[in-house]
Amino acid sequence: MIVNTVSSKKRELNREGKFMEHRKTLYRSYISSIYQNLNELSEVGYEKAAKGYKNYLKFLPKDKTSRILDCGAGPGYFVYFLKKQGYTNVVGIDSCNQAVEIAKGMDLNILRYDILDFLENNKSECFDLIVALDILEHLTKDEVLKVLSYLE
Repeated sequence: MIVNTVSSKKRELNREGKFMEHRKTLYRSYISSIYQNLNELSEVGYEKAAKGYKNYLKFLPKDKTSRILDCGAGPGYFVYFLKKQGYTNVVGIDSCNQAVEIAKGMDLNILRYDILDFLENNKSECFDLIVALDILEHLTKDEVLKVLSYLE
């Protein structure tokens, strides 16, 4: 059987392009379309979320000045938790403008970045802990492999 690899490759790229465009559209308004219905975006909601992160305490650095990066931070629930635990050098990144604005309203250090762009542009940065709690499942296999290639 002869397979036309050029046509096959074009179909694959077209599918990936459609996927990427769909993902951009979805995450542009992720908070208003999905996230807001699942979580309270108030201090009460942040406190409730923080209680759920207590199991992570044993994995956190002892040094409260450790540099911590939260990838896919959303509106900053985990960053809020870390701040409440006394960590002073925490930054979150998320590609959703709405999430970043909500986090900033809670006085959280969240930057608007795509994870791959951030890692590419900050290769020389060193973090004591990088957290990716709810992001890898939103990436393609190739993107996950690329993210992992930046982590040493």
